[in-house]
This record gives sequence, structure tokens and C-alpha cells, in this order.
Amino acid sequence: MDWLDIPTLAFVAQFASIVSLAVFVYLWRNNPQVKAFAWLAACSLSMSLGIFLILGLRFLPVTFCILSGNICLMYSGVMLAHGTRLLYLRPVNWLYWLTPLPMLGFSGYFTLITPDVSARVVIYSATAVLVTGYFAFELRRPLHPAGSNARIVLLTVASIDIAVNLLRVWLTLVHPQHQGLLTSVGSNATALAFLNGLLYLSLLPLGFMMLHDERLQLHLQHQADHDDLTQLLSRRAFMERAEQAISQALQRRHSVALAIIDLDWFKQINDGYGHLAGDYVLEFFARMLLRETSGSPALLGRIGGEEFAVLWPGLSAKEASIHLYRLQNSLKSSPMEWDGIPISLTFSSGLAELNDNQQKFDTLYRHADAQLYLAKENGRDCLFGM
Repeated sequence: MDWLDIPTLAFVAQFASIVSLAVFVYLWRNNPQVKAFAWLAACSLSMSLGIFLILGLRFLPVTFCILSGNICLMYSGVMLAHGTRLLYLRPVNWLYWLTPLPMLGFSGYFTLITPDVSARVVIYSATAVLVTGYFAFELRRPLHPAGSNARIVLLTVASIDIAVNLLRVWLTLVHPQHQGLLTSVGSNATALAFLNGLLYLSLLPLGFMMLHDERLQLHLQHQADHDDLTQLLSRRAFMERAEQAISQALQRRHSVALAIIDLDWFKQINDGYGHLAGDYVLEFFARMLLRETSGSPALLGRIGGEEFAVLWPGLSAKEASIHLYRLQNSLKSSPMEWDGIPISLTFSSGLAELNDNQQKFDTLYRHADAQLYLAKENGRDCLFGM
């Protein structure tokens, strides 16, 4: 018995796909650097074409509509997963593009050689579950540590799609009279397919607009918290996170070490080679600092012109000094060049360790700064605080 008006559902689902396409094209034109929107627009276009081909069974060759419609609908799901991966700034993974191929082979077999509508519905729905599972897998982590409303919306879309396709398999296998995809235009399985498409295409733009907004907020927050040149934490962000890190370390009874690093004779580099060379020196040093502290739980910041700070929660001053000595050796063994001219780069550092449960970051910073002053007074290119 028909419980939904199939032509109406199909028309509304097609309209939703066009609206979804328009939204993603708009987002792509206004954010051309976000390639994900191009793929999401392609996803909506492919789904719209798939719905059109399925509706075209009455006036187009049946075999053509079934095979090409399946291709469009399956690869719209793959494009969705691909676009999500790009929006999360993950490396491209082309492996899941192969997933629909077995389905297309079986679909061709059960269309051209041994026509069997039930087999096509089961194979298509099972593959749709797998492809949507890829999409849900790409949403496994929220963009923001506090969670994500966009992720909830998109996971809801994925859950509905998986549930509907499993239900279509059940209807087809358990109730053969509802064989599904377009053999009986009023079948429950067909109604589910169009209803699912309507919900899918209505919620997708909303979810991805929310996800893009969250990513934009994170980008703006990153810009506010990080130094433009070195991409290390700014002074304000470093101080705030250092306070939090020290508080957590004290609760766990862990030691904390702080190093303040000052590049030696940086003004002479600026005056002798120009400010572009000075900027390059700062970038070069920041990269070396990141590399030589990568094996430790370090918090890094640029707190002044040529002044950097590193906080090591969980390390003693002696353990932290190992990283600083390693940095010294790396700078000497791999000197930087500017316009083919080698530039010797050294630094002075003051190191302090939190040794009192009542101490705060300000006290630790003053101790490290005092040690840095001693390092400069004693000829530079050295570490004081041990």
C-alpha cells in the first residue's frame, strides 16, 4: 500500500538538490581558496543528475537510466566524503573512489545479463552504507576541542542515510512485494529513497555552512594567538597557555622548566643585511627551535622582537637544557645563508625551574629572565640557569 506520494517526493528532492547546489556554488565563489566547496557542489550536481535519471525511466532507455543513475548517486557520496576531508585539511585519499566500482559491476550484471531489481536495490543500498560510513569517518573528530554543532548535524545526516539504506535492504529482502527502486512507483522502498534524498540534501548545506563557520573562527583565533612571521604563539597567548600548563603540572606534581632565548647580535644582522634578512633569520630560527623541541611537550612562543620562550611542563631544567644544547649544535653545524652569504647565528638563554608549589608563571619568568641577563653579561652564546 502506498504511504507517500512518490512523484511529489521526487520533485521536492530534486528541488532540494538544486538549492543545495546553489548554496555550495555560492560558498565556493565567495571562498575560492576552500576547494572543498567545489567538491560539495559537484556532489549536489551529481545527486541532482542521479535523481533526474531515475525519474527519466519513463521516457529514457531503462538500462541507461539505471546504470548512469547509480553511478551519479554513488559518486555523489564519494565526493561528499572527499569534500569533507578537504574541509578538515586532511591529505587526499583516493582509495575510497574505488568503492563504488564493484557495485557498478554487479549493477550492470543485474541490469543487462540477469535483470533483478531486488539484487540491484540490495547492492546499491549496501554500497551506500559503506560510502556514507566513509563520510561519517571523516567527521570522527570535531574541529573545535569544545565540540561541534555542525558535526552533530552532519553525523545525523549520515546516520539517517545509513538507517534508511539498511531499511531498504530489509524491505527488499523480507517483503518482496516492495521490491524497491522504481519497479513499483508507489513502493515503500522507493518512497524511502526519495525521502532520504530530501532530508539529505536539505541538511547538508546547513551542516557544511556551520562547519565552515567553525573553521573560519578557528583560523581567526589561530591568527590572533600566533605570530604571523614565525607561526609560534604570540606573547599574550604564550603567557595565557603557560599559566594553564603550570597549573596542570602542579596538580600532577610535575616539574616545569622555562627558557627565555635571545638571538645574539640580531640588530647587526638587520642593519647589515636588511630587514628581509632579519625576518628570514627569525623564521629560520623558529623552524630549528620547533625541530629540536619536537620530541618534548614544549610550549613555544615569540615574546619579543628576537626573543623566544619555551615552557616544558613535566621536564626539569636539566632535561630541558639538553634540547637547548642540541639547538646550539644544530645552528653551528647547519649555518643559514642569505643571498649566498653564510650568517653565523647564536643565542643566549636563561633557564629556570619551578621548584615551589606556590610559585606562579610570573615568578618563573623573572628567574629565567635574570638568568638570560647573566648569559648576555658573560659573552653571549651560552646558557645560564643550571
